[in-house]
Order: sequence, then C-alpha cells, then structure tokens
Amino acid sequence: MALACGNAYHRSPATAAAILRNEASRAGGKARRSHFYQRATDRGFQVIDVVARVFIVNLTLAALAVATILLRTMDIAALSVGMALVAWLLIVFARGPRPT
Repeated sequence: MALACGNAYHRSPATAAAILRNEASRAGGKARRSHFYQRATDRGFQVIDVVARVFIVNLTLAALAVATILLRTMDIAALSVGMALVAWLLIVFARGPRPT
C-alpha cells in the first residue's frame, strides 16, 4: 500500500498526458508540451510554484506511506487520501493559478 501511494503521483500525470496525446491524435513518442508540469507553466504558474506544490505533495505522500507501514489499519484511507491529493494537484495544474 505504501508503494501505491508513492507511485500514484508519478504515474498519474504520465498516464493522463499519454491519453490526452492519443485523443489529440499526436504521435505517442512526441511529448510536446502536454505533461501536466509543462501545461501548468503554460497556464501561468511560475516554475518555483510548480516545484513547491510537487514537493509538498511528495512529502505528504511519503508521510502517508510511512503511516501505512506504522499503522497497518489505515491502508485504504491513506490510499484514498493520496489519490485525492494527486487528483487535486492535477486539477490545479490544469486550471492554472487563481487571478490575484
């Protein structure tokens, strides 16, 4: 379960980018600028903002992974929280920063 939480974030954007490329009829080997990190900067996020958000999400996923090892009763809860956190971050990146 800890491994699932740790790998969720790294696999989700790549999978989503591949699906979007496929839907856009692009060649699968050409990444272009369809990865969520790149799309976030295209939509107005500063690179440091993207890095900071990814770093915080990774720390949280690592904490969830440790919690599942130490507290064996919260596997499903940790996985659910991790998946929700990753989904939230991908949505934030897709929408772009809030206007100030």
